[in-house]
Amino acid sequence: MKIVIPDQLEQKTLLHGTVNGESFKMRGGGMGAPHEGTVATDLATNPGPVGFKMGLMAPCIIMGFPTFSKYPPGTHDLFKISDGYEYERHLRFENGGKLDTVSKVTYHGSKGEEFRVQHVEGDFKVDGNVDAPELVSVEPLVETFEPAGPGRIKSTFRIVWRTTDGGEFAADADNEYRLKHKQELPFRHQRRIEFDAQFSPDRIRQSERLTMSPA
Repeated sequence: MKIVIPDQLEQKTLLHGTVNGESFKMRGGGMGAPHEGTVATDLATNPGPVGFKMGLMAPCIIMGFPTFSKYPPGTHDLFKISDGYEYERHLRFENGGKLDTVSKVTYHGSKGEEFRVQHVEGDFKVDGNVDAPELVSVEPLVETFEPAGPGRIKSTFRIVWRTTDGGEFAADADNEYRLKHKQELPFRHQRRIEFDAQFSPDRIRQSERLTMSPA
């Protein structure tokens, strides 16, 4: 079945889990332009503020929707042709902290001879322990996608946050994406992600620009 992704696409997000022994749940969503490589989100906690640093959630939310990445000519998009996907992300911090995510993205819309997607939903579960300083922003990063067999992609990236005292806080990530087809990535790709984020103890607003290129 052919999957049709519109020029403007809504995303709905549930982010939940346990961080530093604290269970939390956030809901929200936003809009994006999946063929142009832009997406935004606005998530709020329920109930109340969280005790961990909200900026830690930056790599756990909308960069988990590769559907919104721009694929120029010469690159191969295996996500827009997959009726949803799942992935794991494992973040290891320089100070010994860790965050592990298990995520599921589903497509919703009208099915016939074509599947015309009307919105996507993300269920992102996060667990771990991290002692983090006050975080104010996220530096641009590059995620390297590696072929990993039919319907599988592995990737790595390093993420760097800016802190209130002008310093840096960093983590390395290993990821595996599992698609709902058997096509293979023919060669390495790189995904550049630029962040514009605002964090508070009970809310995160984040916009991203995501662009693929051959590695």
